[in-house]
Amino acid sequence: MFKSLFKNRVKILIEGVNIKRLIKTLVKNKIEIYDLNFISYKQIEITIKANKQKQIKSFLKNYRYKTIKNYGFSLLKKFSLSNLGIIIGLFIFFACVFLNTNFVSKIYISGNDKIQSSEIINYLKTKNIKTNTFLTILNTEKLEKDLENNFKDISLCSIIRKGTNIIINIKEKLYASEILESKDLVSKFNGQILKIDCKQGTPLVKVGDSVQIGDILIAGFLENNSTKVNCIAIGEIQMKVWYTNTFKFFNETTNKVRTGKLVTNSYFKIFNKNITIKKPKINFEKYEKETKESYLFENNIVPIKIFKEYFYEIKENVVKNEFSSEKDAIIDKTLTEALSLVPQNVEVINSFTEISDTENGKIITSYVETIQSFT
Repeated sequence: MFKSLFKNRVKILIEGVNIKRLIKTLVKNKIEIYDLNFISYKQIEITIKANKQKQIKSFLKNYRYKTIKNYGFSLLKKFSLSNLGIIIGLFIFFACVFLNTNFVSKIYISGNDKIQSSEIINYLKTKNIKTNTFLTILNTEKLEKDLENNFKDISLCSIIRKGTNIIINIKEKLYASEILESKDLVSKFNGQILKIDCKQGTPLVKVGDSVQIGDILIAGFLENNSTKVNCIAIGEIQMKVWYTNTFKFFNETTNKVRTGKLVTNSYFKIFNKNITIKKPKINFEKYEKETKESYLFENNIVPIKIFKEYFYEIKENVVKNEFSSEKDAIIDKTLTEALSLVPQNVEVINSFTEISDTENGKIITSYVETIQSFT
């Protein structure tokens, strides 16, 4: 069986008259015949070396003939040529699988509060571990110990490799000073402080200060002989709170209308690299662009994305707007929307609207003033 693999031969069926004379002519011209089978006095099957096919054709001008079987490398060549697309597809598939298992596209870090992610990334670079590079071997157990030994705030570290991603989960050490619970009292609104009654904690604002949502009003600690002791901030806050709504009016507006003309483009993306087959020329003066994407393989075994871009030609129509005719309706709308922001059971003590000019129009802002308390 293995011997026949290296016998590069072909079997040919020949039809015509004077077959025996043809055989003598072939032998005389040193064309070796390995297998001779007379089917009839007008038909014969012969087996010759594959590299003699060109030579034998010069003797078969008056005969009908066809190749009926290939042996050895001749068979392999025929199979390769007839299945070239499949072979190339398999090569690309296995190449992508190889890249997928040896390429690092992203590094995810979670669980770190005290340690900056950039510090860990920089440390990984000293170990030749970084994004958009090939990494055939990753000793996760050794790397976990290295991180634990080199960062004093890391208590435990877990590293897994998933596809082209490296995922690092960190548990940081908890020190004694952090065990005591600390909780700040923060602002629930944007507004101005009218009253602050601190019962526990350290006040950081005073009456008249303007604050934003999330600002710390009473900090969750007490100072004792220059030492900070954690605590839960307790206090009562009263604030003047404004609810606002803004509308921008433009003296001119531009309406975009699609003309119906369209140009499309497609490209592939693999490992953050774009592969464009043919980029079309966009001759539109102005256009809108839409992009759709999908994975080439449903199970995402190879991260190849297909992107389709749609370029729509547009024309712009300029429309002039008259503020005086729309002013009252705009003010009513902005004030109504500002009032809709006020929670139920909260009393409104004042409301007003301000109009300011801009280079290409006006800004209309409505304010609704309330007083609210929280602890």
